[in-house]
Amino acid sequence: DLVRNEITAQATAALHLDPQVDTIFEIGGQDSKYICLQDGLVVDFTMNKVCAAGTGSFLEEQAEKLGIEIIGEFGDLARQSSQPSQLGDRCTVFMESDLVSCQNKGGRLEDLVAGLGYSIVHNYLHLVVGDRKVGQRIFFQGGVAANQAVVSAFEQVVGRPVTVPPHHDVTGAIGVALLAQKAAGDQPSRFQGFDLSQRRYTVETFICKGCENLCEINQVKFGQERQAFYGARCERYEEDQSKKLGLSLPNLLQEREELLLASLKRSQESQAPARPAPGQRAAHSGLGVGLRIGIPRALFFYEYLPFWGAFFGHLGCEVVVSEVTNQRLANLAVEHAATEICFPMKVAFAHLLSLQERELDYIFFPSVINYPQADQANPDQVAQTCPYIPTVPYLALAASNAPGQKVPLLRPILDYRWKRGYWQKALIEMGQKLGWPAKRIREAIAQGEAAQARFYQAAQTRGREVLDQLKPGERAIVLISRPYNGCDSGLNLGLFQKLKKMGILTLPMDFLPLEESTAPAPPKYNIYWLYGQKILQAAHYLKHQGRDRLYPRYLTNFGCGPDSFLMGFFKAELEGYPCLQIEVDEHNADAGLVTRCEAFLDSIEGYLSRQRPISSATPASPVPASRPTRSNGAPREIYIPYMSDSSYAVAAAFRAFGIPAQVMPESDQESLELGKQFALGKECLPFVLTLGDFLKVMRQPGFDPEKSSFFMPTSDGPCRFGMYYQRQRQIFTQQGYPDVPFISPNQGNSNGYFQEFNQFPSGFSRLAWQGIVAYELLEKLYRATRPYVADRPAIDQSYREGLQEISYGIVHQRVEPSLQEAIEQLSRFPLDASPHKPIIGIVGEIYLRSHRFGNQNLVETIEELGGEVWQSTTQEWILYVNSWLQLDSWERWDLPGFLRAYLKQKVQLRDADRLSRLLEGRLEHVHEPSTEDLLRSADPYLHRSCGTEAVVSLGRSAEFFREGASGIISVMPFTCMPGNVVNALFKRFKEDHENIPCLSLSYDGLEDTHIRTRLEAFIVQARQYQERKCRHSPGDSKRGR
Repeated sequence: DLVRNEITAQATAALHLDPQVDTIFEIGGQDSKYICLQDGLVVDFTMNKVCAAGTGSFLEEQAEKLGIEIIGEFGDLARQSSQPSQLGDRCTVFMESDLVSCQNKGGRLEDLVAGLGYSIVHNYLHLVVGDRKVGQRIFFQGGVAANQAVVSAFEQVVGRPVTVPPHHDVTGAIGVALLAQKAAGDQPSRFQGFDLSQRRYTVETFICKGCENLCEINQVKFGQERQAFYGARCERYEEDQSKKLGLSLPNLLQEREELLLASLKRSQESQAPARPAPGQRAAHSGLGVGLRIGIPRALFFYEYLPFWGAFFGHLGCEVVVSEVTNQRLANLAVEHAATEICFPMKVAFAHLLSLQERELDYIFFPSVINYPQADQANPDQVAQTCPYIPTVPYLALAASNAPGQKVPLLRPILDYRWKRGYWQKALIEMGQKLGWPAKRIREAIAQGEAAQARFYQAAQTRGREVLDQLKPGERAIVLISRPYNGCDSGLNLGLFQKLKKMGILTLPMDFLPLEESTAPAPPKYNIYWLYGQKILQAAHYLKHQGRDRLYPRYLTNFGCGPDSFLMGFFKAELEGYPCLQIEVDEHNADAGLVTRCEAFLDSIEGYLSRQRPISSATPASPVPASRPTRSNGAPREIYIPYMSDSSYAVAAAFRAFGIPAQVMPESDQESLELGKQFALGKECLPFVLTLGDFLKVMRQPGFDPEKSSFFMPTSDGPCRFGMYYQRQRQIFTQQGYPDVPFISPNQGNSNGYFQEFNQFPSGFSRLAWQGIVAYELLEKLYRATRPYVADRPAIDQSYREGLQEISYGIVHQRVEPSLQEAIEQLSRFPLDASPHKPIIGIVGEIYLRSHRFGNQNLVETIEELGGEVWQSTTQEWILYVNSWLQLDSWERWDLPGFLRAYLKQKVQLRDADRLSRLLEGRLEHVHEPSTEDLLRSADPYLHRSCGTEAVVSLGRSAEFFREGASGIISVMPFTCMPGNVVNALFKRFKEDHENIPCLSLSYDGLEDTHIRTRLEAFIVQARQYQERKCRHSPGDSKRGR
C-alpha cells in the first residue's frame, strides 16, 4: 500500500501521541536514529553510521554474558549502583573489552550494568547526535526504551525528562500505518494476508553481468506467482512502476564518466595506427612508443584522467584504465589494506593489484604532493592534498599480503608549488628515462592541459544546461564529495541511480558553475585542501544561487581527516540550509542509504514550510587577527596549552619580556568531556583536548575575554593541525566569545610565521628556544636516570624542582646557569646495579607522544614494565619547520625571508650545541640528529617531499635504531593520517632494521586496557631483541646514562 522511510514513520507516531514533541531518540536492535521536529515537521535527523555499540543487540549480548535478564533485572541492578563503571563510548569491541577488564578487576555487577547504560547513552549522544540540538520535549522510542537503566542515564546526562511513549518498540509500525491510512483514503488495501509467511517460496542468487558493477541479485519465487528481485543497483530487475519514475531524468554520473574518458579515447584513436599490437611488440630499445601504461581508476585520476590520457596518448602509449570499482575490488581492498586508512585509499590499492594482473609495461602511480591551483585569481593559495595522497605509491609497496610487483611503477613526484615547474621537470625526467625527447614530453604536457581544460568546460556547460532546465518548484540534489568517492559508483553505493529511481535529479559537485556566484564571497578560512576549498565554495553557491532548488548531500568516508573539520565549516556556511551527511566504508549496506535519502527528501519539505529569508549581510571574518595587546595598550594574558614540560619554557619566555603568560593545567577528564561536547566527534584527540582546556579556562570565575588570548600555532597543511584554531574560534564564537584572539604563528610558510612573531620583542623567540632545549635536556637526563634509581619519588621531586629552576632562569634570562644547577641536582642520585634495560624510542604525533593524559602515561608505564625511554623532542620539529621555512622562502624568491630562517636556524643550532655540552660525559647521544640526517634516513620509505610528521617519525626511528634502541613506538591519535602512514611503513622499516620491535599505539581519549597488554608483550619482545643484539655485539647495548 505504501512504503515510507523509518524516520518519517517514527516522527509520525510521536506526533500522533504528542504534537508538542521536538526531539526523538530512537534506539533499536540494529540501528539508532535522532530526529529533530519543529512545528510538527522533521527539520533534522541522523542515523548511526557503522558502529553498533549504541544499539539494543549489543546491550542484549552483554546482559547475556553477565547472566542477567535485559528486561527488568538490568534496570533493577543499575539502580543499585553507587559508582558506575567507566566503559567508554567507542565501538562494541572496545566497550566489551573494557567490560571484561572491569570484571577481572573485581567490579560489582551493579556498577558494570549501570556503566553499560551510561555507555549506550554516551555513544548515542557523541556519535549519533553530535552537535545537534536536543530539545525540551524528548521521546525515547525503540526496543531499548524498555530498559529503565538507559532511560535514567539519558535523563541524567541531558538534564531533562525523557518520555517513553506507549508501544515504544513498534512506533515505526504505528507511524507507517497512520501514513498508509491517510494515503489510502477510500481505496482497498493490497495487503495479501497474514498467512503470507506460511506460503512456500524459494530464493536464488546470481550475479548480473549486464554491466561492470556485477551486482548480486536475489530472486524470490512464490510458487507459480510473479517473482521478485532485489539487490540490483539499477532498475533492470525492478517493477515497471519503479522504472517510470526516473526514466526521463539524465544520468549525470554516467555523462561525467563519458566526459572523463573522452580525451583518453580521442588520443588512443589518433595514435592507434602508430602503436604495435600487444602481441607483436618487440623490445622497444629505450623508445617509449608502444608502451602499455596502466592507470588506476581511483583517487586523483577521477578528476585528472583527461590530462594523463592525453599526455601518454601523445607519447604513443596505450593507456589501460583499471576496471570499474566492484565487489571483487572492494573485497581485495579490505584484504590487502596496509593500515586503517580510508576506504578510497584501500580501493586504490585494489585497483593497483588488478592492474598487476594485466599485460602492461608500467603502472602510473605518482606521488602527488599538491594539486594545480584552481583559483587563478589567487595563485599563492595552497592547494593541498590530504596527507595520504602523496604517500600512495609508498603505501602501495608496503600493502600487507600483496603479491609481488610484476609490473613496475612509474612514481614521479608531482609538486605544483611555487610556479617553478617542478612537476613538469619530474615528467620530463621520467619520460627521458623511457626514451622520449624533452620536446615531445613538453608537447604531451600541453596536450594534457588542453584536454583537462576541455573536461572542465564540458562539465560546467552541461551543469548550466541542467540547471537552466529546472522548472519552477523542481528540486535537485548536489552530491558534495571528492570526485574519487562521489563519482565512483562502487564507492557511492549507487547513490545517483537510487536517487534517479526516486525521481530525483542528482548533480556531481563539479557540474556547478561556481565561478558564476554573485553572492558575497564566503569567509576566508584558511582551508588549504583543494577539495575543501571547492566544498565550501559549493556550500556558498547552494545557499545563494541554488537556494530552494538545489540541496546538498555530503558524502564522506570513515576516517576522512579533512572532513572531520570541513563539516563544521560547511554547516556554518549553510546556516541551517538542509544537508544530509552520508558516511561510507566497506561495511555499508544499501538499505540504510535509501532510508536516509527518503527521509532527507521529507525533511526538505519541512524546511520549506518554515524557512525565513536568508540574510544578505556579508559574513564576518571568522578568524580575527591576533592582538597580543588590549585596546588600552596593556598586554593580554596568554594561555598556553600544556603539551609537554617544555610548554613552561614558552610561558616563561613571554614573562621575561613583560607579557603575562601561563600554561593551562594539564588536560583531565573534564577537558576531554568539554571538548567532546562541542566537537563533531571525528576530530583528532589533540584538538579535542586543547579545545576542552580552553573552554575550562573560559568558564573559570573572573575570566575576562578583553584581557585574554590563546596560543595555538597553525600550518598550511596537509595535516589537520592547521584547522585547530580556526575551528576553535568558530566554537568560541558560538559560545559567546567572538573576540578572544589567537596567537597562531603559521609554520607552513615564511610569511605567516615571521609576521606573527614580529609583534613580540626580538629576543623572545631565541629565549623560548633556549628554554625548550634546556627543559628537554633535563628531561633526557631524568629519563635515563629514573629507571635505575631506588628512590623514585625523590628523583621525581628533584626533577620538578629542576624545571622550576630553569623557568626562573628563563624569566631572568640566565638559562645556562640554571640548567647547570638542575643537572647537578639530578645527577646526585646513585644508580643501582640492575642490568641494562631495553631502550624504547618514542616517535609520532608531537602533542600526543608527550602528553601524559592523552597517552595514558605511556612513558611511566614503559618504565614500570622495565624499559628505558628515549623520546623525540620538540626541538626536532622546530628545526624541521625551520628547514621548511628556508625552502619555502627560497622557492618564493623571498631573499629576506630565507636569510631570516637561515640565520635563525644557525643561532638555534649553536645555542642547542652549547647547552647540550653540559651533559657530555653524563649521557650517551646528547646531541640531536640534524634535520638532514632525519630526512635522509626517511627517504627510503617515504620521500621528504611528502612532509608531515610521518617523514620525521620514520627518520627518527632509524636514528634511534642506530643509537642502540631495542624498540620503537609510534604514538598517534585515532584516525591520524600521518600516524597511519607510519604504521603502514613500519613493516618494511622493521625488515630493514634487524626486525627491531615496532609498535603503533592510537589514542582517542578513552582508557584502553588493551594498550597495557600490548605494551607488556612489546617490552618482552624488546628485551629479547636486546639480548639477541648483545650476544652478537656485546658493546652495542648501553644505558642512556
